[in-house]
Amino acid sequence: MILSKTGPAEVPAGGKIVYQITLHNNGPSDATGLQLRDTVPVAIGNVTWRAVATGNAVIHGNALDTGNLVNISADIAAGATNGVVVTIEGTTDPAYTGVPLRNTAYVTSLICQ
Repeated sequence: MILSKTGPAEVPAGGKIVYQITLHNNGPSDATGLQLRDTVPVAIGNVTWRAVATGNAVIHGNALDTGNLVNISADIAAGATNGVVVTIEGTTDPAYTGVPLRNTAYVTSLICQ
């Protein structure tokens, strides 16, 4: 499993922020029962997110939602083109300046075949 996150290095206070989380399964085994979680910092409001499956990946439950907790369940077959891409958008708090935002995404697997 390869989990990566991309986004801007800086966003002005009160500005729009967009970042992506990408999860791929290069194999050798299929991964089922994956749980991808990302708690968006409270300094980012009006959060919306959308997950898109690529290749032979399947998303279970919500693939589009709002709020600061991204929680996605997926199965991803082995193969470099199989994965999930999550796009997260929000607005930074106008009062939040000068302090870096820290954010970590996690993935856990219940079953690997």
